[in-house]
Amino acid sequence: MTEKETDLCKDIGREMLRAREQISNDDYAVNPEQMRKFNEVSEYAEALAKDNNGTIEYRNTIPRDTIGAIAIRFVGELTFGEDSTSMKNFTKALDLCDGFNIEGTGLEDGSFIVTFYVSDVHVKKTKCKIIKKRL
Repeated sequence: MTEKETDLCKDIGREMLRAREQISNDDYAVNPEQMRKFNEVSEYAEALAKDNNGTIEYRNTIPRDTIGAIAIRFVGELTFGEDSTSMKNFTKALDLCDGFNIEGTGLEDGSFIVTFYVSDVHVKKTKCKIIKKRL
C-alpha cells in the first residue's frame, strides 16, 4: 500500500469513529427475547469459565453495538465430553447464539479466547411522528 492509500485509510477510520461516537445509546431499546438469550448465554459462559479456570475477558451490551458478546480466555485446553465439561450444556448455549468464535491469543501460555454472540440485543427505537388532523 502506498503512503497516500495508507493516509486515506486512516482518514476513513477516523471518520467512522467520529460517526460512531455521535450515535446515542438512548436511541436504542432492549429487545427482551434476545436479551433473555444473551443473559442465559452469559450465565453459561460464567459457569464455563469458573469450572475450567477461564477468565471473562470481555462482555459487551452497549446498546449502539446491538450485538451482545461475551469472551472467555482459557489457558491450555478445554475438553468436552462425558467425564469433563458437559456437551449438552455447551450445545444448548450455542443454540441460543447467533455467532461463535474460537481464536488463539498468540501468547506463549497457549491461551485462546472463546466468544459467544447474540444479535439484536438492542434495537433502534422507532421514531414516529404524530400528525394532528385539522378540523
